[in-house]
Amino acid sequence: MQTSIESPRFRRWALVASVTSCVGTSLSVIFIIGILLPDITKEMDLSPLTQGLLGSSVLIANLIFCIPANLFTSRFRPWRTVTLLFLGVGGSALLQSWSPVLAALFVGRVSAGLFFTSTQSPRALIIQQWIPRHRLSFTNGLSFAGIDLIMGIAFLVTPQFQALAGGWRETFFIWSMISFGITVIWMF
Repeated sequence: MQTSIESPRFRRWALVASVTSCVGTSLSVIFIIGILLPDITKEMDLSPLTQGLLGSSVLIANLIFCIPANLFTSRFRPWRTVTLLFLGVGGSALLQSWSPVLAALFVGRVSAGLFFTSTQSPRALIIQQWIPRHRLSFTNGLSFAGIDLIMGIAFLVTPQFQALAGGWRETFFIWSMISFGITVIWMF
């Protein structure tokens, strides 16, 4: 007899919860820039144009690379691909926390966008493999609600992280560690 943890239903919903957590955390890493931008601007003496470019760099990367990146990543095993890409998002946050110059910060932002947008095809393949067709709409709705909840929490706690840690670099470091931790949970 199977225990509840061994049941396919439990494993299916554990998978949905962990991928939702990875997506929500990745989006949080990408969008907390708005909260951190005033301190980054002060330290790096950014112009309004540079602030706009820094804030939109992830979206510009997504626009340019979304289709080719997902065509490329759909050729590989989805689970391994998603795992490596989510680790890449955490690494991009780590690069942003370290960035000694503006160029490194841009590279961290663009790479975060590239890694995240590349997860779309493999994530869809995983969900289609594990979720029955008649449950896909419900699962997507539940997943989007979870992502929004995680991002809302991220926007609530980021100012506290920034105040406790002492700056924007340390806050990106905290988010990189959270991203790595959530990805490790996803791996198991």
